[in-house]
Amino acid sequence: ANLQAEVLERFRPTRDSRVSHIASPSFDASIYELTMAFGVGATVVIVPPGVFGGGDLADLLESEHVTHAFLTPAALSSIDETRLGNVRVLAVGGEACTPELVAKWAPGRQMFNGYGPTETTIQASVGGPLVPGGTVDVGRPGTGFRFQVLDARLRPVPAGVSGELYIAGPGTARGYLGRFGLTSERFVADPFGTPGDRMYRTGDIVRWGSAGAVEFVGRSDFQVKVRGFRIELGEIDSALTENEQVGFAATIGHTAASGDTVLVSYVLAADGESVDTEALRDRVAKVLPRHMVPSAIIELDDIPLTPVGKLDRRALPVPELTTSTTPYRAPATAVEAAIADAFAQVLGVDRVGMDDNFFELGGTSLVATKIVPAIENAIGVRVPLQALFVDPTPSGLAARVAADADAGGADLDSVFGVVIPLRGSGSKAPLFCVHPGIGLSWGYAGLVSHLSDDRPVYGLQLPSIVEGSTFGSIRDLAHRYADEIRAVQPVGPYHLLGWSLGGSLAHAIAVELRSTGSDVRTLALLDSYVDGHDGEAVEGALSVENLLAGLGLDLTAQPSTEPLTYERGVELLDESLGQTTGVSADHLRRINAGFENSTRIMAEFIPDVFDGDVLFFSATKGASDGIVRSPQEWRPYVTGDIVIHDVDVFHNEMTNADAATVIGPVVDSHLGNTPE
Repeated sequence: ANLQAEVLERFRPTRDSRVSHIASPSFDASIYELTMAFGVGATVVIVPPGVFGGGDLADLLESEHVTHAFLTPAALSSIDETRLGNVRVLAVGGEACTPELVAKWAPGRQMFNGYGPTETTIQASVGGPLVPGGTVDVGRPGTGFRFQVLDARLRPVPAGVSGELYIAGPGTARGYLGRFGLTSERFVADPFGTPGDRMYRTGDIVRWGSAGAVEFVGRSDFQVKVRGFRIELGEIDSALTENEQVGFAATIGHTAASGDTVLVSYVLAADGESVDTEALRDRVAKVLPRHMVPSAIIELDDIPLTPVGKLDRRALPVPELTTSTTPYRAPATAVEAAIADAFAQVLGVDRVGMDDNFFELGGTSLVATKIVPAIENAIGVRVPLQALFVDPTPSGLAARVAADADAGGADLDSVFGVVIPLRGSGSKAPLFCVHPGIGLSWGYAGLVSHLSDDRPVYGLQLPSIVEGSTFGSIRDLAHRYADEIRAVQPVGPYHLLGWSLGGSLAHAIAVELRSTGSDVRTLALLDSYVDGHDGEAVEGALSVENLLAGLGLDLTAQPSTEPLTYERGVELLDESLGQTTGVSADHLRRINAGFENSTRIMAEFIPDVFDGDVLFFSATKGASDGIVRSPQEWRPYVTGDIVIHDVDVFHNEMTNADAATVIGPVVDSHLGNTPE
């Protein structure tokens, strides 16, 4: 009775209405359709079995002059938006309704968004009438239902914050017949009801909207994790359907042979349009973070539907999957083939093409040191480590080898130099990346591939690693770095970036450059904070174990009962990478001495004021000790704006591949909008 009353109130059918009956009798929505018609004595138009969508369904609804219809979003997407002119009331449900679908179908009629899993037969809430450009919600709970939006610990979340939807109340089922295990998993104790009450765990991710209605965000089982980032696939679908050539899109997370998750999008061309999948992927790449760009886009001839009209995901074709998003190009020479094989061996992937980027395939600055000896073993030429930063593809490295067969003669000290070219070519003003506490800038190498190809990138590293010198203050060190920067780029505008200690140094360098009248256009700080204002020295020396961990070496599999020596540290480094790296005990001593000196002078440092803006990237998971700090700590030392971007990683992960996919595009966009 309650269902009938609510249906009649919202959808207002009359005796003259003609209501479609599309849903299979095994689908609870069929009762909803019948209730809409029988409640007022309207006509029921029964759709024959096998007609689920597309032109066949549109022809039938038009020829039978249907005025009230309920369709799944997938079925509706399969119909030309110029059809169904007689349908005055259109209800959708069973799947997520997108803003693009509303924009196409809401004009000229009333459109509603019904919500209700079968466990709350038939309908727990209804949102609408929907309007183009408005919020697509599922409304407030109907009679007989209570909604709770909870976090992972079953705590209510505030409005605007996503959580999982739980439904309770007398309209909710009691469980599954004869399936006690599944019942206990999905129907859990209701801490907000009376003793003995249960609530149904829907698996739907929602949030309370500003108007008190529930907004659907996605399914917990349709969320996938790619390179450490949790992705809602519907956001990719929305980006695809914003292109006028695309009438429908669905993205699936497939597992590649390597075990990594690869995103594949399936699209259906809009009527009268054709889809260039490569061009479409390029357009989507400009509006989505790199980790959300699908590896492949497949054009469909039609949308596969289940007998109840929902998208049949199991019927979607599975492409040949790799971890690379670059079209495969085979090697043309023995050197190219050897380098590609070295990439594949070190990175653990099946196949590497000539244009595949080492860092996009999951390589890191530490793994890069393993590539160098692997290539040397394969072709007999030692390629300098920084060459991988500049030319991170097999074709680029092969061209370098062909141009200079003696390229391997470079002293390893050049990789520890004060200024290293992460990308030495380009006509635009360079980006200078300042080292973190460990004193090396190798970790920024993964960021380079996310920046414009015409942008040179240089790393600044502690002079003490090569020179053995120390500095008495942060200002002295900043002055040295400013001189090194001017040697590369005599006049501004200057662009600076730094992580952790490197951010504080970048701020000090910016102040130094401004004091001489130079133009500093970019100051990007990666989870860097103002520390050490109490004047007390900090014990900055690292154990050899912590030093190796700072360089990225995992020692958990090689426990030691005695403190490591620098000599043993070199052995472990070489053993871990499987080759002799050329790093010496003296290198490690100088790195550690530089770290100790840096932490001491940083503890004594009080920053000056930078008269400009700051681009700040905040590690939302905080430090490894769980402490989360505020970028506003910089407020007294910056006159301009502090523009904050969140990165869902820990502090010590700010230069890994996952973080680079978020930070790189933002920095690149900022640099692109900054006049040179």
